[in-house]
Amino acid sequence: MKSSASKSLFWGSSVALSWTWGLGLFFAVQFTFQFGLKGLLSFAIPNAIGLFLFGAGTAHIAKKAKPGQSLELIFQKWSTKLSSVFLFYQFIALSLTIFALTRYLFQALDLANSLLLLLLVVIALLAIAFLLGEQFGITKIKYSHAFFYGVLIILGIYIWVTKDTVASLPGMGNAPKNDLNFLGYLIPVCVGFFTGPWLDLQQWQRAIEMHKEKTSIRAGYLVGSLLFFAILLFHGSLTLWAMEQGAGIYARKGIDGIFYAQDMITRLLTSQGTNLTGVLPLAYFAFLIICIITTLDSGYIAVKWHLQHHVKEGKNMLYSILPKSLLTSPIPLFVAAAITALVAIEANLELEYFMVFFATYFVSYAIILIIRSLGDNPLEIHLAKTKIFAISCLSLVIAGLGYIHLEPILLIAGTLIPVIVGGWLATRKPIAAIQSSHQPLQDGQTDSFEDVRQADSLDTPVHSAAATQLAGSDNIASEYVQDKWYVHAFRATYGDTNSVGNVYFGMYAMWVGKTRELFFNYCLPDFDLKKTAFLILTRSFEHKFALEAREFDIIKVKIKVKNFNRKFATLEHRIVDQKERLLGKGSQSLLFVKADTYEQIDIPSEVLAAFTPFTT
Repeated sequence: MKSSASKSLFWGSSVALSWTWGLGLFFAVQFTFQFGLKGLLSFAIPNAIGLFLFGAGTAHIAKKAKPGQSLELIFQKWSTKLSSVFLFYQFIALSLTIFALTRYLFQALDLANSLLLLLLVVIALLAIAFLLGEQFGITKIKYSHAFFYGVLIILGIYIWVTKDTVASLPGMGNAPKNDLNFLGYLIPVCVGFFTGPWLDLQQWQRAIEMHKEKTSIRAGYLVGSLLFFAILLFHGSLTLWAMEQGAGIYARKGIDGIFYAQDMITRLLTSQGTNLTGVLPLAYFAFLIICIITTLDSGYIAVKWHLQHHVKEGKNMLYSILPKSLLTSPIPLFVAAAITALVAIEANLELEYFMVFFATYFVSYAIILIIRSLGDNPLEIHLAKTKIFAISCLSLVIAGLGYIHLEPILLIAGTLIPVIVGGWLATRKPIAAIQSSHQPLQDGQTDSFEDVRQADSLDTPVHSAAATQLAGSDNIASEYVQDKWYVHAFRATYGDTNSVGNVYFGMYAMWVGKTRELFFNYCLPDFDLKKTAFLILTRSFEHKFALEAREFDIIKVKIKVKNFNRKFATLEHRIVDQKERLLGKGSQSLLFVKADTYEQIDIPSEVLAAFTPFTT
């Protein structure tokens, strides 16, 4: 069995490489070109810290998850509700990554038939990513990434040791400079990197897999953030060396009038005294390609994982018409990203035009996800999607104008607006909760009615029955937890009664059975009858009648775990009316068997964990 340290090291290398998009890899060059060593450190440090904080945050979520919950379940709740946001985030990230390598490496080589060459390069990148993604999968990718990171170390050492063989570029004039405000850049960079990992499918998939393997998420991301920082530090230091050699003269003036130098190292290494077939340029090219490929293969695996779950849980009519293999394939998204990258190259766009999305558009969603998932109940999801979308678009426009017109105030405002709005939306109470907090509670009711299972809609606030009743009428919360009892409340109707008007005796057992199923759904939300390794069977059931109930009475069925041993669990139930008068009580014994052979087994560990909070 591998040690926890080795697992953290393997996962850390995968975390680092999956986070080394074209953004981190090439913007480190641009920020260093613009602001020197100060720019490099102010870019790399927040980036690495933001990555580690995601790992620490997800470790905290996993640790505080309620019985029956899991890190994967919590993520799936969010990813199902915000599937389009997660996919759009991944689309921009993939487009940016393909764009960056193609524009700042292959286009910078100034080869003949450049358009055809770039098209072939993009196809080759996608093919390699698909092959690696299919070959390794999330459970094995940490090993391939550990190997690739080892290759990067060897390449980095060779590049650094032999870089001085490259001739400098004396007497070619001073490098052009941009009149950019450092703070105007730094704040968007920090906001983007502190919130960015929370919407990245690749990072969520790694944290979930670490949790499944019982590997420390916090340790894995600590190693990952340090290894990622090393990549940025190396590439930024190489940029400082290239500038000393005079490579700043290769900075290009973009369509916005700003000078860009992301390809300065490529141009320096292929300038006087060197050529494309030299070992040093090839080593640098290999370094860049490995960094990008190990992001693309991670993206392929993560998108496929997300689509498979989304299609399985989705109810869209198209899911029953289109082939499942098409709906769950990442290839269409990758092809769209590749086309977007090629169009952006043809339009002479730069990396920053993709980056602005991560500092503005996605920030509100990420802030809400962070606050809600780190809060007391990460499964509660109430979002005004239209409002968030409007704010995200507005912030994108404001920051974009600030960048193009070199107005740091607009750039900072465009970044901070979604932070403030996202924080406000994440912490405010739904209207229904505010209204219900001012209503008198009925006997036996508590503020725990906020634990009522939430509605599926993102746009509709959750209204418990208690919040929708008129003043002076009986309030009912259909499902809640009170003093270790799981409670299901409802009103008896005509269908529950017999010919003389009182509730038919057989209905009491049916009510208990229904409440038991709701109780299982509450404490074992991950249970899937199609995948489960065990089944829960009823060994015995008994009920003692006390009082009669009649039509339109409010009925409360309460269930908790009375006791359990290695093989059997006993559930206790009580049925009361709106005045808490006992209508009946009893118990039932449960046993557990294998799903395939029906062989009796010990109580599964996940059931014990789920039952413990309801045990007397």
